[in-house]
Amino acid sequence: MVFCQECGTKADGKARFCSKCGNALDNKISDNVINKSEINSTSDSGLNIGDSVINRSTITSIGKVVLEKDKLDANISKEKAKKLASKGKISRIWEEIEKAGEIDDDEEILFLRNLAYLSRKELRTLNFDEGFKAEEYLLELFEISEKHQENLILFILFRNNHYATKGMNQPTDPNTEELYDLLEISEIPSLIRKNIRCSEESLNHLNSYF
Repeated sequence: MVFCQECGTKADGKARFCSKCGNALDNKISDNVINKSEINSTSDSGLNIGDSVINRSTITSIGKVVLEKDKLDANISKEKAKKLASKGKISRIWEEIEKAGEIDDDEEILFLRNLAYLSRKELRTLNFDEGFKAEEYLLELFEISEKHQENLILFILFRNNHYATKGMNQPTDPNTEELYDLLEISEIPSLIRKNIRCSEESLNHLNSYF
């Protein structure tokens, strides 16, 4: 695989000109593994690699291409997650949507990641490590958007099932009552009803607040 030295676009190995910017591909860049010991970064003009010189702007361009591809993959995962969530099957791509959440902190992706993670098991059966991770994920989105309604619902259902089953006190930062106070919707969203398994008691308790 080779890249245009001017804009970083991937190029056909036999092409003479870049399909995006038209730059001559005489000095195209290969993505073969380069021995780090051959890199000399002291030059102001770029990085010396053996007898070749890679311009710093070219490296930046390639980095941008990789980043855009990662974001595109994250968006594709988001769309797949939304479709599966509507069918109550989002847990099938839990690992894929988790990876998407690491690439892009888009609120919708993070919510879908949280939904997928919590949908893997009945909430009362999460072990201590799984519960710790769930709290961490839910808190991450809460700190970005404390009024994200679907995340608030997930947060409340998770706490009222996991900690109650373990006989543990619920965390106080934020306090669960504060989560209830932030609710602005009047029912549990269908995506949550279709994917989350929990006690009827916790559902009834939540419904009493609407």
